[in-house]
Amino acid sequence: MMGKHQHWFRILALASLVSLLFTGLGSGHATAAAEYTVADLGTLPGGTVSSALGLNAVGHAAGWSTTASGKDRYAVTFREGTAVDLGTPAPYTSSVAVAINAADVSVGFAYVPLPDNGSGTGPHRPPLVERAFLWQQGKALDLGTLGGPTSAATAINDRGQVVGWSTTGDGGRRAFLWQDGAMTDLGALNNGTSAATAINAGGDIVGVSGTAANYGIDAIGQLVGSSGDHAVIWRGGALRDLGTLSGTYSAAWAINATGQVVGEAATGTNYHAFLSTGTGLTDLGTAEGQPNSRAIGINGSGQIVGYLLSNSIQNVFDTFLYRDGALVSLSALVPATSGWDLRYGVGAINDAGMIIGIGGIGKQAHAFLLKPSAPPSQCFTQTNRCLQGRFLTYWQAHGGLAINGYPISDERMETLEDGKSYRVQYFERVRMEYHPENAAPNDVLLGQFGRLLHPADPPAAQQPGATFFAATGHNVGGSFLAYWQANGGLAQFGYPLSEEFTETLEDGQPYTVQYFERARFEHHPENAPPNDVLLGQFGRRVLDQRR
Repeated sequence: MMGKHQHWFRILALASLVSLLFTGLGSGHATAAAEYTVADLGTLPGGTVSSALGLNAVGHAAGWSTTASGKDRYAVTFREGTAVDLGTPAPYTSSVAVAINAADVSVGFAYVPLPDNGSGTGPHRPPLVERAFLWQQGKALDLGTLGGPTSAATAINDRGQVVGWSTTGDGGRRAFLWQDGAMTDLGALNNGTSAATAINAGGDIVGVSGTAANYGIDAIGQLVGSSGDHAVIWRGGALRDLGTLSGTYSAAWAINATGQVVGEAATGTNYHAFLSTGTGLTDLGTAEGQPNSRAIGINGSGQIVGYLLSNSIQNVFDTFLYRDGALVSLSALVPATSGWDLRYGVGAINDAGMIIGIGGIGKQAHAFLLKPSAPPSQCFTQTNRCLQGRFLTYWQAHGGLAINGYPISDERMETLEDGKSYRVQYFERVRMEYHPENAAPNDVLLGQFGRLLHPADPPAAQQPGATFFAATGHNVGGSFLAYWQANGGLAQFGYPLSEEFTETLEDGQPYTVQYFERARFEHHPENAPPNDVLLGQFGRRVLDQRR
C-alpha cells in the first residue's frame, strides 16, 4: 500500500502549479463542440495565482488569491468576475475560504506559515498555527476548537451548519459540527481520529476516520492520514463506515442532497474515484492511462468532478467530469480556442452544472468558472413545456409523443416512493426519473405508475395463446401483447399487474384495459389499428395528486 498518504483537499499545491506553468503541458484537449463556456474569475490586485474551491447554487465561489507580494494568500469570494478579499484576521497572515452557501457565507481557515527555510515556497509553506473561520457580511468569526490549538472548517450548508476538524485537549484530532455558536465533537471509528469534509442540505456529513496520530488538514489543504483510514458518514447522529474497494484506505470528499457520496479508495497499489449510494462503493475507474483517480464533487443530478493522477499521488495529470459512465477531461468540454488549460485542479460542481477550479491561462494560474452551454431542446406549444438532455434523448428513442405524450412539467427535484430525491419530469403518460447511480442508458427510468394506481392483482392461471409472466403471474395476449412487444416491452411498460378486464375510464365509457407496472393499455375499438391500443394518461393523474 502507499503508506502515509497526502491527499489534496480541493487545493492544489504550488509545486504542481509551477511544474505545469513552466514545464508546459501543451494546450489541453481539443473539442469538436464546446459544451461549456469558461470565465476567468481573476485575482486580487497584483496577484498572479488564484483558486476556486467552493461553489453555491448561483455560481458564487469561495477560494483564495495571492496579491502583488506573492508571499501570502488571502481568502476571497468570486462574484460576477471579481475577487473580493474576505479579510485575514490578526494575528494570522494567510487565509483560505473553502466553501460558500446560498447566503454567501463562507468558511475556511486562517493561518501563520512556518518561516521559509529555503524548502518552502511562499504561501504554501506548512502552517505554524491555523484556525477555523466563518466570513459573513464583512466580518470574520473565529469558530474555536475542541480544546486543542488548531482547527479548520471545510464545508457549510444552506442552514448555516459548518463542519471540519479540530485538535482536542488530549492531542487528538476530531471531526466537528458547528451550529448556533457551538462546536460539537462528531466522534471517530474506534475512538481514533476523524475529519469532516462535506455536509448536505439535510445535515448528512461525510469525511474520513482512522487511527493516524498525525491526521489532519494542513494549511495548504493536505489531508494527512494513513492507509487504514476509511470513508465515513454521520447521519442522524450515528457514525457509519462506508468501507473500501479492494484496499485498506478510503476517503469521502462530497455528498449531494440525495445522499450520494464520492471520494477515493485504494485498489491495491493505486486508488480510484468511487460513488456510493448507500451500500458499498462503486469504482469509477480511471482514464487517459493514469493509474489513480479522485472524485471530489457531486451535484444533485449525479454529475461528478475530480482528478486523474499519475504515479505520484501529488501529481495532478488532468481534471474530469464523470457522466454517462465515462471520465471526460474538462479541457475537452470548452472551446479549443479558449486559451485555457484546465488540468490544474477542480473544486466543485453545483446543481446547475457549473464547475469551478484552477487552470492555466497565459503564464498564470487563475480560478475559473465553467457554465454549461445551452443544451439541445425541443419545446411544445401544446403544453408550453420543453425537453432537453437525457430526458429528450430517452423520449426520442422510446416512442416519443405516441408512447410518452407531451411534457406537462419542467424538470424538478422530487422525493419519490423510495424516500430519495431524484430529478424528474412528468409527461402525459409517464414520469421520467434520472438515476445517476446507474450507467447509461439505465440512468433514465420510468415511474411505476401502474403500481401506484392499480396494485397487483392476485396471480392468474396461464392462458393458451398468451405470454405468461411468472414474475407477476399474469398473461398478455392479442393486440396488447403486439403493442407491448413493438413499443419497448419490459423496459418501457414493465410486467403486467392484471389480466384484461373492463373498466369505466375518465371519459365515462367502458373499455377493455390491462395494467402494467408503468402503463395502462386501453383497447379503443372505435379506432383503426394500430391506434386501437392507447395508453392511459397516468402522468397527468399522478402529477395532479402530487401538487
